[in-house]
Amino acid sequence: MADKRSKSLLITVFGLPGAGKSFLCKAIQDAILTKSSLSPTSASTIPTVITVSYDVLIPQIQPLLWKGQRRTVLSALSLIYRKSTDEKTTLDDESTEEATKMAETILQLNGLSFHSTAFRRPFVFLLDDNFYYRSMRYEVYQLAVTLRMGFRLIFIDGNCNICRERNARRSAPVPNEIFERMTGLLERPETKYRYEENSRDFKSNWQQEELDDAIACILNDTQTPFIWSKDLEGMKDMEEVGLKWKDGTTKGVNHTADLILRGLVAERLLAAAMIADRKVAAGNKRDDVANDVATIIACKRMVFLQFKKMDVTTLDMAMDRDHLKQWLSDAFEETYQKACSIFPTKEHLGT
Repeated sequence: MADKRSKSLLITVFGLPGAGKSFLCKAIQDAILTKSSLSPTSASTIPTVITVSYDVLIPQIQPLLWKGQRRTVLSALSLIYRKSTDEKTTLDDESTEEATKMAETILQLNGLSFHSTAFRRPFVFLLDDNFYYRSMRYEVYQLAVTLRMGFRLIFIDGNCNICRERNARRSAPVPNEIFERMTGLLERPETKYRYEENSRDFKSNWQQEELDDAIACILNDTQTPFIWSKDLEGMKDMEEVGLKWKDGTTKGVNHTADLILRGLVAERLLAAAMIADRKVAAGNKRDDVANDVATIIACKRMVFLQFKKMDVTTLDMAMDRDHLKQWLSDAFEETYQKACSIFPTKEHLGT
């Protein structure tokens, strides 16, 4: 089991809507499946490729619930992997039920089940999503560390105009306003962060030679055990995760907290705008999101004031930005939900 664990991979395939992420994932999956069928004697060493399409798994009609659903996807992947290695899960009952349903859906979409013989081989999970924030990719990296799997990134560096045209031809295109916002929010991979060192760039018009080279690298990774060193498991310095700042002073931490909260506000505003845009696309009257915007901004201020009253220099999160972001995210979500319960609207509830 340890051998399989060290040879499996989590790969984020990310880029703008219309960049060709799903097409590339299918090309990789089909090519590796073909290799398996053409080489029966070595089929046991060729990995089982599972494509995880966030667009398919997460309903776009409820963008305010995306964050929780994204976590469920990662929990489902953990469940699939742990079951394949006969490990017990550590999720609570409710999370296990949600993750199990999601895991079954993922497997069904790939023509598999928990009883498939393909579970005996190493896994390659292709996570097909925009992953426009680096923090989104980092969450996948954390899962890779937890499961002792290899972690790689494939960034499709698509031309904005080409992506925009492709997106417009989709049956369910991302609204133009959202597309433009996402273009501005997209954080390209940077090798100064250790977890983004193993990144490969593709253009939207990639050639067969590029695909063949990428597949060769993937197969090589699944043939060579990946070892996590103890210092990498800790992931506490800036070089490794890019999430710790230089000093733990109140001023430095407060500044970082404010930046994190601004990012959370941007995500929430984007979700609110998506709800309004999709209602217009469905032929309904556009809702006025001004009240929702005011609520979001007010929640940000409340959480920041609450945070400033704390003696953060005595807390673990004063030395680790990831812990800080998790605390702020949970506090922001709790504050927002309380506000929604007092002033419930369809926009707040994501319906």
